[in-house]
Amino acid sequence: MKFFYILDASIETRDLIYLPVPRVLITAYDMLHQKSALVKFCKMILFRRDYLKELFMDSGAYPAAKRQDWGHFDKVDALFDLYEKVKPDICTGLDVPMYPFVLKHFKGTEQDLLDKTFNNLIRFRDWKPSFSTVKVFPLQGATVDQYIMMAKKYVKNGFFQGKGTAAAIGGKATATPEEQLEIVKQVVSIIGDQVEFIHCFGIGNPQRIVNLYKAGARSFDATTVILMTAFGLYWLKDGTYQKHIIQESPLARKVRLYFNMASFWGQLADQFAKDQKTPLTYGELTKKVGD
Repeated sequence: MKFFYILDASIETRDLIYLPVPRVLITAYDMLHQKSALVKFCKMILFRRDYLKELFMDSGAYPAAKRQDWGHFDKVDALFDLYEKVKPDICTGLDVPMYPFVLKHFKGTEQDLLDKTFNNLIRFRDWKPSFSTVKVFPLQGATVDQYIMMAKKYVKNGFFQGKGTAAAIGGKATATPEEQLEIVKQVVSIIGDQVEFIHCFGIGNPQRIVNLYKAGARSFDATTVILMTAFGLYWLKDGTYQKHIIQESPLARKVRLYFNMASFWGQLADQFAKDQKTPLTYGELTKKVGD
C-alpha cells in the first residue's frame, strides 16, 4: 500500500526524513499559477528529492476548480512541460472534477465534462515522457454507473497498455463510505489486473482506507493531517481531537503537525490490526506501506 502526505509550507527539507513513510504529493497547480510560499515549498521538496521514496504530482484539477480558474483545464501542454522539468515518480492526466458548480460554469451536461476529461487523457496517453514515471489516469463521474462507463472506455482506448500506468478515482473524497466502496469495487473488477495500482484521492479516514484497501485500492493521499493542524487541533489516536487554545509559535505548530502525522499513522495501524485480528505496530505499518 502507498500513502502520500500532502504537506504545507511549515515543513522544511530537514523535516522530510521524519515522515513515517517518505512519500509526498504536490499539485502542479501551485507550481504553475501561484506566486506564494507554496511555490517555494514545492521547489524546496524538489531540491531534496533524495529524502523521498516517491514524489507524486497531480494535475491540480481540484485547486483549479476550487479557485474557479477554468482556463487551467485547457493547459495540457503546460502541464507536460512542468512534468518534464520536475520528473515526478508518478503524475496524473488533467481531469475535470464533476462538482455541481463546475458543471454550472461550463453550462453543459455531465457528459460534456466527462468528454473533456477523456479528451485531455487521450493527449496524456499519447504523451511520451523523457523520464521514467507512472502515468495515472483519473476517473471522474457523478454516479457509480459513470465511473463504470469511463473505466470501460479507458480500457477500450488503450490507456493501460504496457507498464507504468495506473488509475485514480477522483471527485469522491466527500462521498459516503458505501458509494466510495462500490466505485472502487467496480473499477477494480474492470481494470484491476491492467494497472500497477488504483489510487483514491482525498481519503484520510483510517477506517475508510482499510475498507478501500480490502476492495482493491492500493494508494491514497489526503489533506486531513494538514486540515487538523490548520484548524488548531490535536488529532488523538482514538480518533477524537482537542483544540489548541493558547497562542502558538511556528515551532509549536510544527510539533503539533508531526503529532497529528504520528497519530494518523497510529490510527491506521490500529485499523489494520483490527481487520487482520493480529497485532500491527507503528513500525510494522511503516514497513508495510513502505514496500
